[in-house]
Amino acid sequence: MRSWGKSVDTMSSSSRSSQKENVSASRFGPKLCGYCNEFLSNLDLNFDQLNICGWVHSMDYHDIHKSARSGCQLCIVLRHDNTDPEDEHWHKAALGAYYKGRASIMMFLKSTSTTCYSAMYGQLSETISYPGTSRRQRVLDELDSIGAYHDLNYTPPKSTESQTAWELCDAWIKNCIKNHSRCKILHSASWYPTRLLYIGHFPTGYLDRDLSSFNVQLHLTQDKPPKGGYMTLSHSWGFIAFEMLKLTSETYEYRIKNGFSYIELPKTFQDAVRLSRFLRSDYIWIDSLCIIQGSEDDWIHESKAMVDVYRHSKCNIAATAAQGPTEGCFYPRDPTIVSPLEISLRLGGEEENPIPKKYLIVSDHSWHRSIEEAPLNKRAWVFQERILAPRQIHCAKDQLFWECNQTTACETFPFIFESHIEYSKGAAPLALNITSLDLTLSEMRKLRFCETRHDPFPGNFISYPQESSYSTYSNISRFDRTLAHLEGATIDEKIERLRRNIFLDWNNIISRYSSLELTYKTDRLVAIFGVASRVQEALKDMDIYVAGLWRSQLPWMLLWQIRISDTPPSYDCGPSWSWASFNRDVYFYAIPQPHDRVLINVDEAHDGHTVAKQGAASSHRISYLKLRCLLYKIEPDIAANSGKQSRTRFTTPTNPRLGFRPKSLHTDCTETDDYWHQAYIILVIGQHEENRLWGLLVRLCEEEPDCYRRTGMCWIDTEAEPNITEHVRGATDKDKA
Repeated sequence: MRSWGKSVDTMSSSSRSSQKENVSASRFGPKLCGYCNEFLSNLDLNFDQLNICGWVHSMDYHDIHKSARSGCQLCIVLRHDNTDPEDEHWHKAALGAYYKGRASIMMFLKSTSTTCYSAMYGQLSETISYPGTSRRQRVLDELDSIGAYHDLNYTPPKSTESQTAWELCDAWIKNCIKNHSRCKILHSASWYPTRLLYIGHFPTGYLDRDLSSFNVQLHLTQDKPPKGGYMTLSHSWGFIAFEMLKLTSETYEYRIKNGFSYIELPKTFQDAVRLSRFLRSDYIWIDSLCIIQGSEDDWIHESKAMVDVYRHSKCNIAATAAQGPTEGCFYPRDPTIVSPLEISLRLGGEEENPIPKKYLIVSDHSWHRSIEEAPLNKRAWVFQERILAPRQIHCAKDQLFWECNQTTACETFPFIFESHIEYSKGAAPLALNITSLDLTLSEMRKLRFCETRHDPFPGNFISYPQESSYSTYSNISRFDRTLAHLEGATIDEKIERLRRNIFLDWNNIISRYSSLELTYKTDRLVAIFGVASRVQEALKDMDIYVAGLWRSQLPWMLLWQIRISDTPPSYDCGPSWSWASFNRDVYFYAIPQPHDRVLINVDEAHDGHTVAKQGAASSHRISYLKLRCLLYKIEPDIAANSGKQSRTRFTTPTNPRLGFRPKSLHTDCTETDDYWHQAYIILVIGQHEENRLWGLLVRLCEEEPDCYRRTGMCWIDTEAEPNITEHVRGATDKDKA
């Protein structure tokens, strides 16, 4: 029996290499090389020892390439799953396994010289969302509904540019429109953008082969209302945006009369037109051809309507893998890497399990790598488009993916793919947060018409339904968790819980959005304004949007945090108290808890940044908050900090007994020599359950008296700092500045 706790190497390199290249049919199902045969045999015989990592003997990574070229199906998957096979860290690696119960085995290739590894999962076929094997009711329901539109025995073709793959897209859309209850509730009355591209459609079941003489018409919807729905396209403008085909003021009259010839469209636009025609959509909206580029007036008008352009579309086509308009939407691929690898195992050997069980081997990060890390989804504007669209086809490098408010799918799992349930690891995927927000907004819109009174701006003491701070890592959407708690709840209770969900989802979405790229940094607020408009529409008069934050949630949302930056904030992008003032990833750690005590009063909140970008371009970007608060002048305590202290202690010159040492302190920018010369702290929230006082670090503005700018945030352990805790506990509005 082979040992699993350490590396074993009993063969010479020449004999091992010869074994690897010998690929043949195996008792495990697929064609395998000798090395993979030995590895799976060890899995069968030693499964009881796999509660810890077990390694098969070390190997040369290039041998995987040789075996893959020879047809070993497991080596083909291993080679593809590794993101950088040429990295020297992979020259020596080990193939290991980790047993996670009889339903799941994790296989991973690990570098023997570093901590780098690449993981795949072997899931018992009956537990995974695959036709003919799954026993999960939700999967069976989805398969039953989509079976009317597509044969469940789907075999991926050699290219995503094929009739077989496009017929799957057609089935996704038809099934969603007809059977998805959660997508139906988002449907609203017909609405059309100012301009659309008329493309007509091709007879059912055929691909366009030659469109060289085809003309795309620029259609004014007010002159002649369209019939039927329209598609939209999300694409990257790339590094040669100035060369890309555009609608301009100079060409506008010509394009209205003559349109655009198909052959002058860049490859990505051509592919989107062909797929839209195949899906029987007569119209498509493409930003650069439907908004007059270079016209500030048209941009202001059309940018306000962006939320409706994507929200009312039939489906959004995303050129996910393309870095520019010339790359197209579709790609050739090896079908072997798309279909799940089926392997039959007798864990424990033939005597214990005489009947082998089928496991499906898939990558645990295919969605994340193909979608979230793809070139298109690193762009901030596209993030908004993805959230607003009711359904989306992602054109990735290796396969097509589907996303709507009820399901996600891909060609590997062609009818339903829920990686967060299949693998239950890490943070909830972005798709889950998007779905949660969309469904919560829809439910809120229904409830807001009920006769109910609701205080939009709670006072100093509030009580929220409590939710674990680890809920981000749940594999069930926040909306679904909430529904389970709303049985028998009153209208007020439902609204309050849904309202809380909206803000938690907003924080998660902004955390993701803040990491994305913008060509013009001053678009930081405008590129998310469409999503904010949807939230505002649902909340109606319950709340007010102010510079990326929500008025009722300011005590918590003001306490955002970024990694310290050498780059100063840009007050053209956002006020100092908004995350938008920094081009950095942002996080929200102060989550509302039951019985929080709010220590600030927001008397006025003026947002001049969002208004400036959405309307009068010449207006000054001035945003401010008028607060009544507990304000303390602070200075580093030189005597207390002269020793080796891990954290700075501060004194308050006006009241020396209130000195304190923050448990955690984060400055937004690298400190300058005079950083603490005009430093103050505003205590914002007291959280009894967490034993915390949250505060903002601010300093006086040099330009305007009695005005302050944010410079950081901190929290104080109330048990470790009793003096300032007692002072805050006894403070009243009369003590506020």
